[in-house]
Amino acid sequence: MFARSFLFCGPALLAAVVSLASGGERAAEGRGGAALPQFPAELYARLSEATRPQWRQLYRPTVTRCLEGRQQAAMGLGAVGADLFLAAQARDSQQIRNLLQDEETIEKTLGLIEPMAGLRTEVLGAAEQGDWKRLGAGIEKLSAGQRRHLRSQKDEPLADLVYIGQWLRALQTCHAVVMARQLSDQRLAIGDPALLVEMTRRLQALGEPDSNRCLRLLHKRLAGLVRLWPEDSSPVPDPADRLRRSAELLSDTVDRLIQEKESAAAGILAAPKP
Repeated sequence: MFARSFLFCGPALLAAVVSLASGGERAAEGRGGAALPQFPAELYARLSEATRPQWRQLYRPTVTRCLEGRQQAAMGLGAVGADLFLAAQARDSQQIRNLLQDEETIEKTLGLIEPMAGLRTEVLGAAEQGDWKRLGAGIEKLSAGQRRHLRSQKDEPLADLVYIGQWLRALQTCHAVVMARQLSDQRLAIGDPALLVEMTRRLQALGEPDSNRCLRLLHKRLAGLVRLWPEDSSPVPDPADRLRRSAELLSDTVDRLIQEKESAAAGILAAPKP
Protein backbone atom coordinates (compact mmCIF):
# COMPACT_ATOMS: atom_id res chain seq x y z
CA MET A 1 0.00 0.00 0.00
CA PHE A 2 1.22 3.48 -0.72
CA ALA A 3 2.52 5.04 2.46
CA ARG A 4 0.39 8.04 3.31
CA SER A 5 1.52 11.35 4.65
CA PHE A 6 0.98 12.05 8.36
CA LEU A 7 2.76 8.85 9.39
CA PHE A 8 3.26 10.16 12.89
CA CYS A 9 -0.29 11.34 13.52
CA GLY A 10 -2.28 9.71 16.27
CA PRO A 11 -5.18 7.43 15.27
CA ALA A 12 -7.87 10.06 15.87
CA LEU A 13 -6.06 12.75 13.89
CA LEU A 14 -5.25 10.34 11.09
CA ALA A 15 -8.90 9.34 10.81
CA ALA A 16 -9.88 12.99 10.57
CA VAL A 17 -7.31 13.61 7.85
CA VAL A 18 -8.53 10.65 5.80
CA SER A 19 -12.13 11.81 6.18
CA LEU A 20 -11.18 15.29 4.98
CA ALA A 21 -9.21 13.91 2.03
CA SER A 22 -12.27 11.90 1.01
CA GLY A 23 -14.38 15.02 0.78
CA GLY A 24 -16.27 14.34 3.97
CA GLU A 25 -17.57 11.00 2.70
CA ARG A 26 -18.15 8.51 5.49
CA ALA A 27 -16.06 5.39 5.00
CA ALA A 28 -18.40 2.55 4.06
CA GLU A 29 -18.48 -0.34 6.50
CA GLY A 30 -17.69 -3.84 5.33
CA ARG A 31 -18.52 -7.13 6.98
CA GLY A 32 -17.81 -7.10 10.70
CA GLY A 33 -17.65 -3.30 10.77
CA ALA A 34 -14.29 -3.10 8.96
CA ALA A 35 -13.82 -0.06 6.76
CA LEU A 36 -13.86 -0.77 3.04
CA PRO A 37 -10.82 0.05 0.90
CA GLN A 38 -10.85 3.70 -0.03
CA PHE A 39 -8.61 3.50 -3.09
CA PRO A 40 -7.50 0.82 -5.59
CA ALA A 41 -3.92 1.11 -4.35
CA GLU A 42 -4.96 -0.91 -1.30
CA LEU A 43 -6.06 -3.86 -3.44
CA TYR A 44 -3.07 -3.57 -5.76
CA ALA A 45 -0.78 -3.66 -2.73
CA ARG A 46 -2.37 -6.92 -1.54
CA LEU A 47 -1.75 -8.44 -4.96
CA SER A 48 1.89 -7.31 -4.84
CA GLU A 49 2.29 -9.14 -1.55
CA ALA A 50 0.86 -12.34 -3.00
CA THR A 51 2.63 -12.32 -6.37
CA ARG A 52 4.58 -10.10 -8.74
CA PRO A 53 2.03 -8.67 -11.18
CA GLN A 54 3.15 -7.41 -14.57
CA TRP A 55 1.29 -4.15 -14.14
CA ARG A 56 2.14 -2.69 -17.55
CA GLN A 57 0.48 -5.61 -19.31
CA LEU A 58 -2.78 -4.51 -17.72
CA TYR A 59 -2.86 -1.07 -19.35
CA ARG A 60 -5.79 -0.29 -21.65
CA PRO A 61 -6.57 2.29 -24.37
CA THR A 62 -7.68 5.80 -23.52
CA VAL A 63 -11.35 6.21 -22.63
CA THR A 64 -11.97 9.80 -23.70
CA ARG A 65 -13.38 9.43 -27.21
CA CYS A 66 -16.46 7.32 -26.59
CA LEU A 67 -17.97 8.91 -23.50
CA GLU A 68 -21.53 10.06 -24.16
CA GLY A 69 -22.91 12.47 -21.60
CA ARG A 70 -21.99 13.32 -18.06
CA GLN A 71 -22.91 9.98 -16.51
CA GLN A 72 -20.55 8.01 -18.72
CA ALA A 73 -17.93 10.72 -18.32
CA ALA A 74 -18.14 10.35 -14.54
CA MET A 75 -17.60 6.60 -14.71
CA GLY A 76 -14.80 7.09 -17.21
CA LEU A 77 -13.12 9.55 -14.88
CA GLY A 78 -13.24 7.03 -12.04
CA ALA A 79 -11.80 4.33 -14.29
CA VAL A 80 -8.89 6.55 -15.33
CA GLY A 81 -8.30 7.20 -11.63
CA ALA A 82 -7.94 3.45 -11.08
CA ASP A 83 -5.52 3.36 -14.01
CA LEU A 84 -3.45 6.10 -12.37
CA PHE A 85 -3.01 3.88 -9.32
CA LEU A 86 -2.07 1.05 -11.67
CA ALA A 87 0.59 3.16 -13.41
CA ALA A 88 1.91 4.23 -10.03
CA GLN A 89 2.38 0.56 -9.08
CA ALA A 90 4.35 0.16 -12.33
CA ARG A 91 6.33 3.34 -11.56
CA ASP A 92 5.63 4.53 -15.08
CA SER A 93 5.98 8.29 -15.30
CA GLN A 94 5.03 8.45 -18.99
CA GLN A 95 1.80 6.53 -18.41
CA ILE A 96 0.96 8.87 -15.53
CA ARG A 97 1.39 11.79 -17.91
CA ASN A 98 -0.83 10.14 -20.53
CA LEU A 99 -3.56 9.36 -18.02
CA LEU A 100 -3.55 12.88 -16.60
CA GLN A 101 -4.17 14.17 -20.12
CA ASP A 102 -7.10 11.75 -20.41
CA GLU A 103 -8.48 12.96 -17.09
CA GLU A 104 -8.19 16.58 -18.18
CA THR A 105 -10.23 15.83 -21.30
CA ILE A 106 -12.96 14.12 -19.27
CA GLU A 107 -12.94 16.84 -16.61
CA LYS A 108 -13.97 19.40 -19.24
CA THR A 109 -17.30 17.60 -19.55
CA LEU A 110 -17.79 17.62 -15.77
CA GLY A 111 -16.68 21.17 -15.00
CA LEU A 112 -13.63 19.98 -13.06
CA ILE A 113 -10.71 21.01 -15.21
CA GLU A 114 -9.87 24.26 -13.40
CA PRO A 115 -10.61 23.13 -9.82
CA MET A 116 -8.42 20.04 -10.27
CA ALA A 117 -5.54 21.77 -12.11
CA GLY A 118 -3.40 22.18 -9.01
CA LEU A 119 -3.81 18.56 -7.92
CA ARG A 120 -3.01 17.28 -11.42
CA THR A 121 0.15 19.38 -11.42
CA GLU A 122 1.12 17.94 -8.04
CA VAL A 123 0.69 14.37 -9.32
CA LEU A 124 2.65 15.08 -12.50
CA GLY A 125 5.50 16.67 -10.56
CA ALA A 126 5.79 13.68 -8.23
CA ALA A 127 5.83 11.29 -11.21
CA GLU A 128 8.50 13.25 -13.07
CA GLN A 129 10.68 13.37 -9.95
CA GLY A 130 10.19 9.65 -9.29
CA ASP A 131 8.81 10.41 -5.84
CA TRP A 132 6.56 7.35 -5.66
CA LYS A 133 5.47 7.89 -2.06
CA ARG A 134 4.29 11.42 -2.82
CA LEU A 135 2.77 10.22 -6.09
CA GLY A 136 0.50 7.71 -4.32
CA ALA A 137 -0.71 10.33 -1.87
CA GLY A 138 -1.21 12.82 -4.71
CA ILE A 139 -3.38 10.44 -6.74
CA GLU A 140 -5.49 9.79 -3.66
CA LYS A 141 -5.97 13.54 -3.16
CA LEU A 142 -6.88 13.99 -6.82
CA SER A 143 -9.39 11.13 -6.76
CA ALA A 144 -11.02 12.34 -3.54
CA GLY A 145 -10.93 15.95 -4.75
CA GLN A 146 -12.86 15.15 -7.90
CA ARG A 147 -15.70 13.54 -5.94
CA ARG A 148 -15.64 16.26 -3.32
CA HIS A 149 -15.93 19.02 -5.92
CA LEU A 150 -18.78 17.26 -7.72
CA ARG A 151 -20.66 17.08 -4.43
CA SER A 152 -19.96 20.75 -3.74
CA GLN A 153 -21.60 21.70 -7.05
CA LYS A 154 -24.66 19.55 -6.24
CA ASP A 155 -23.65 16.71 -8.55
CA GLU A 156 -23.81 13.93 -5.95
CA PRO A 157 -25.01 11.32 -8.50
CA LEU A 158 -21.96 11.99 -10.66
CA ALA A 159 -19.66 11.68 -7.63
CA ASP A 160 -21.14 8.25 -6.93
CA LEU A 161 -20.67 7.22 -10.57
CA VAL A 162 -17.00 8.24 -10.34
CA TYR A 163 -16.73 5.93 -7.32
CA ILE A 164 -18.43 3.08 -9.20
CA GLY A 165 -16.27 3.55 -12.30
CA GLN A 166 -13.12 3.49 -10.20
CA TRP A 167 -13.98 0.17 -8.57
CA LEU A 168 -15.29 -1.51 -11.73
CA ARG A 169 -11.95 -0.89 -13.41
CA ALA A 170 -9.90 -1.77 -10.31
CA LEU A 171 -11.73 -5.08 -9.81
CA GLN A 172 -11.35 -5.91 -13.50
CA THR A 173 -7.61 -5.49 -13.07
CA CYS A 174 -7.51 -7.58 -9.89
CA HIS A 175 -9.43 -10.39 -11.56
CA ALA A 176 -6.94 -10.48 -14.44
CA VAL A 177 -3.99 -10.86 -12.05
CA VAL A 178 -5.64 -13.57 -9.93
CA MET A 179 -6.59 -15.55 -13.03
CA ALA A 180 -3.21 -15.18 -14.75
CA ARG A 181 -1.27 -16.19 -11.65
CA GLN A 182 -3.82 -18.81 -10.59
CA LEU A 183 -3.75 -17.47 -7.05
CA SER A 184 -5.38 -19.72 -4.48
CA ASP A 185 -6.87 -16.78 -2.57
CA GLN A 186 -9.58 -15.74 -5.01
CA ARG A 187 -10.84 -13.00 -2.69
CA LEU A 188 -7.86 -10.97 -3.87
CA ALA A 189 -9.86 -10.54 -7.07
CA ILE A 190 -12.77 -8.85 -5.33
CA GLY A 191 -11.11 -7.12 -2.36
CA ASP A 192 -14.20 -7.31 -0.19
CA PRO A 193 -17.66 -8.41 -1.41
CA ALA A 194 -19.05 -5.50 0.59
CA LEU A 195 -17.52 -3.22 -2.05
CA LEU A 196 -20.10 -4.56 -4.50
CA VAL A 197 -22.86 -3.92 -1.98
CA GLU A 198 -21.65 -0.35 -1.49
CA MET A 199 -21.51 0.25 -5.25
CA THR A 200 -25.06 -1.11 -5.54
CA ARG A 201 -26.26 1.10 -2.70
CA ARG A 202 -24.89 4.19 -4.39
CA LEU A 203 -26.38 3.20 -7.72
CA GLN A 204 -29.81 2.54 -6.22
CA ALA A 205 -29.72 5.97 -4.59
CA LEU A 206 -29.71 7.48 -8.08
CA GLY A 207 -33.25 6.22 -8.61
CA GLU A 208 -34.86 3.86 -11.10
CA PRO A 209 -32.87 3.46 -14.35
CA ASP A 210 -36.00 3.53 -16.56
CA SER A 211 -34.90 4.59 -20.03
CA ASN A 212 -31.27 5.25 -19.14
CA ARG A 213 -29.25 2.53 -20.91
CA CYS A 214 -26.13 3.20 -18.85
CA LEU A 215 -27.84 2.82 -15.48
CA ARG A 216 -29.88 -0.20 -16.61
CA LEU A 217 -26.72 -2.04 -17.59
CA LEU A 218 -25.02 -1.12 -14.32
CA HIS A 219 -27.96 -2.40 -12.26
CA LYS A 220 -27.91 -5.74 -14.07
CA ARG A 221 -24.16 -6.24 -13.92
CA LEU A 222 -23.80 -5.27 -10.27
CA ALA A 223 -26.70 -7.54 -9.31
CA GLY A 224 -24.94 -10.40 -11.08
CA LEU A 225 -21.67 -9.70 -9.28
CA VAL A 226 -23.36 -9.53 -5.88
CA ARG A 227 -24.95 -12.94 -6.50
CA LEU A 228 -21.56 -14.40 -7.37
CA TRP A 229 -19.80 -12.87 -4.34
CA PRO A 230 -22.20 -12.86 -1.35
CA GLU A 231 -21.03 -11.12 1.78
CA ASP A 232 -21.46 -14.24 3.90
CA SER A 233 -18.66 -16.03 1.97
CA SER A 234 -20.94 -18.91 1.12
CA PRO A 235 -19.02 -21.83 -0.42
CA VAL A 236 -19.40 -22.26 -4.18
CA PRO A 237 -19.25 -25.57 -6.04
CA ASP A 238 -16.84 -24.28 -8.70
CA PRO A 239 -14.66 -21.33 -7.56
CA ALA A 240 -12.81 -21.19 -10.89
CA ASP A 241 -16.09 -20.84 -12.77
CA ARG A 242 -17.23 -18.07 -10.42
CA LEU A 243 -14.01 -16.18 -11.02
CA ARG A 244 -14.36 -16.55 -14.79
CA ARG A 245 -18.00 -15.41 -14.77
CA SER A 246 -17.33 -12.36 -12.60
CA ALA A 247 -14.36 -11.42 -14.80
CA GLU A 248 -16.66 -11.58 -17.82
CA LEU A 249 -19.25 -9.36 -16.12
CA LEU A 250 -16.64 -6.78 -15.16
CA SER A 251 -15.02 -6.69 -18.58
CA ASP A 252 -18.38 -6.48 -20.35
CA THR A 253 -19.37 -3.51 -18.20
CA VAL A 254 -16.08 -1.69 -18.71
CA ASP A 255 -16.06 -2.42 -22.45
CA ARG A 256 -19.62 -1.21 -22.99
CA LEU A 257 -19.59 1.85 -20.75
CA ILE A 258 -16.07 3.19 -20.21
CA GLN A 259 -13.91 1.80 -22.99
CA GLU A 260 -12.96 2.73 -26.55
CA LYS A 261 -15.61 2.09 -29.18
CA GLU A 262 -13.01 0.51 -31.44
CA SER A 263 -11.72 -1.84 -28.71
CA ALA A 264 -11.89 -5.59 -29.10
CA ALA A 265 -15.18 -7.36 -28.51
CA ALA A 266 -16.26 -7.55 -24.90
CA GLY A 267 -14.68 -10.35 -22.93
CA ILE A 268 -12.21 -11.06 -20.19
CA LEU A 269 -9.41 -8.54 -19.94
CA ALA A 270 -6.32 -9.99 -21.53
CA ALA A 271 -4.49 -11.60 -18.64
CA PRO A 272 -0.80 -10.84 -18.19
CA LYS A 273 1.64 -13.62 -18.76
CA PRO A 274 2.88 -15.31 -15.54
